[in-house]
Amino acid sequence: MPAAPWRPSRTRRRLSGCSSTSCWIRRTPAVTRVTAESLLRRKDRSGLTIVASALAAADPNHSDWIHTAVNDVFGVFSIDRDHAIRVCEEILQDSDDRLARGAEQLRGILVEIDPALHP
Repeated sequence: MPAAPWRPSRTRRRLSGCSSTSCWIRRTPAVTRVTAESLLRRKDRSGLTIVASALAAADPNHSDWIHTAVNDVFGVFSIDRDHAIRVCEEILQDSDDRLARGAEQLRGILVEIDPALHP
C-alpha cells in the first residue's frame, strides 16, 4: 500500500487561513528560494519570466529570498548575468504591466551583481 501524501494538520491550515497544501507551501520561504534557483538555473526566457512575475507579486520576505536566489545563480559567471540582463530587457519590451514591473526589479538585482569570473 503506497504511503499517503503529507498534508499539514487541520490546525495548521486553520491558523494560516489555507484550505490546501499548496497554499501552505507557497508561504514557505525556503520553497520560494529553491524554486526560484531552479527556474533561474535554466537561464532562459521562460525561467526568467516566471521569476519576474513572482517577484512582482512577492511580499518583502519572499522578495528577499528571490533576491538571494538571483545572487546565488548569477554571481559566478559574468556571461550568464549579462545574458539574463538582455533577456530581462526583452521581457520589458513585450509584456504587461505586472510582468514589466517584475522584469525591471529582476534587472535591477542583476545589474548590482559583480560576478566572480569575467571572460
